[in-house]
Amino acid sequence: MSEDPKTVKVEIMNEHLPYELIMLRGTFDQLVTHTVETNALIESFCIHARQLLDFFEDKEGHATDARASDFTKTKYQTKHLPPSKDPIRDNINKQIAHITLCRTTDSTEKITGQDMLKLLNALTDEAEKFKKKLKPEYQDEFRWNQPQRPKIPESSFLESMTTSTTATTIGWPPTFRPDDDK
Repeated sequence: MSEDPKTVKVEIMNEHLPYELIMLRGTFDQLVTHTVETNALIESFCIHARQLLDFFEDKEGHATDARASDFTKTKYQTKHLPPSKDPIRDNINKQIAHITLCRTTDSTEKITGQDMLKLLNALTDEAEKFKKKLKPEYQDEFRWNQPQRPKIPESSFLESMTTSTTATTIGWPPTFRPDDDK
């Protein structure tokens, strides 16, 4: 990483912000089965979504955190993101990013496939808006193009998909048979 602030911002536009958007889309596209891998993809999708939400909303964090307004002509104002009190956002914070007393085993209170599709579309639309607001020196640096909207079949995995950490879902603990130690 360069120490020059301009170079660092160019690196964010060239590599880091497109990476978050690509990973957001890539993890969404891979969510097709109810396995440990699916839970990992759901968690990955949600972490990328959370990072992008924080970026576009200029969330105060560490002094070294990049914010959308670092790259735009004026203070960046979001248009497409769910409100900060939206249950989807609360679920990402309380059920994915942190171990809290608010975690639930009720699948109706967990992140769903429909929630992820909503976030994917909102963040993709926000990235397009952001791209139009960039300072001239960053307009050619943001190397991301909006992909087509995902084509989701009517009876898709989105209807029933949620994260699950129950033992029966992931097959834990493994069955021990006396002859397994040979």
